[in-house]
Amino acid sequence: MFNIMIVDDKEIFRRQFKRFPIFKNNPDFCIAYEAQNGAEALEILSKNKVDIVITDIKMPIMDGLDLLERIKKENLCGCVILLSEYAEFSFAQKGLELGAFDYIVKPIGPEKLAELLDRFKGFIANQSVSTPSLGKSQLERITEYMLHNDLHANQLLGDIMDEMAKADEPDYVLSDKINDIFARLKNEVLAKRQYLTKLMDTDALFSISITSRAAARKETDQALGKIIHAVNKFNVGENNELIKAVCNSILQNVGHNISLQKISEMHFVNKSYLSHLFHQETGISFGDYANMVKMEYAKRRIESTDIKIYELSEEMGYSDTEYFSKVFKLYTGFTPTAYRAMIKEKP
Repeated sequence: MFNIMIVDDKEIFRRQFKRFPIFKNNPDFCIAYEAQNGAEALEILSKNKVDIVITDIKMPIMDGLDLLERIKKENLCGCVILLSEYAEFSFAQKGLELGAFDYIVKPIGPEKLAELLDRFKGFIANQSVSTPSLGKSQLERITEYMLHNDLHANQLLGDIMDEMAKADEPDYVLSDKINDIFARLKNEVLAKRQYLTKLMDTDALFSISITSRAAARKETDQALGKIIHAVNKFNVGENNELIKAVCNSILQNVGHNISLQKISEMHFVNKSYLSHLFHQETGISFGDYANMVKMEYAKRRIESTDIKIYELSEEMGYSDTEYFSKVFKLYTGFTPTAYRAMIKEKP
């Protein structure tokens, strides 16, 4: 979603502007901020990501042209639209020379505003958000490091972040590039670990919001660390081929009735031997590992679907819904019903 800031010294104009139909339930644009003069707008821009500034020209303290000049000089926003009650060519010429996206004479109607925002989306689509500094080989190396819980992933990506942050471009372009990197990383990870989509919200996990250029490396490092921890939570048998295969079978069959007997038969080994070997190699019991996988799957199903609790219990091989609820509560601290209610209350 693109954040818009409206800057005008007349409160009634700002109020009317926010009521335009285009901003109702619009997934693309929202009026995130408003200011009554250029100085106030600069204060907001210094602390927040704003994609479009729509500003009046004639305002006290700091007018729209001075605001535009500061925004362009300090790379605070990539798109500034000037508004004026006067169709004076000198204003339009000065604004365009300073880098305004457009100059609009008041009053602005809903059709004109919709056309303006459509042109902005076209403008953004034509901007280069490619990541030439992240080649295919680097992407694959970072992914391999991630999947083996190797902190070299942070170092390699951090070096790329430092290089990108040096570019002379608006912060929102840098943010777009970083989001593009994480989207590509998600695709690489899921190509190798398809089961993760059943166990977690991968879209949310790989989503990152950069607050500023200065904080880009720190924030990407934190986001990558969170991803690595989440992805490797299920990799407990990496040093033994049989246990690795057993874990993979559990993960690939999540949502079905997973039992030690069934997995033992699948891998042609004695279940007592497998139980002993699993604990020896991983430090946890087969039952605890299988339960963790099942409960993470149950959480995801409750978060993303309207499946009834008894249906989920049956789907996962529990003949007793009450027992399933007890196991779920031991793992999460909530009953399945309470967990669903909590998720729905989240903004």
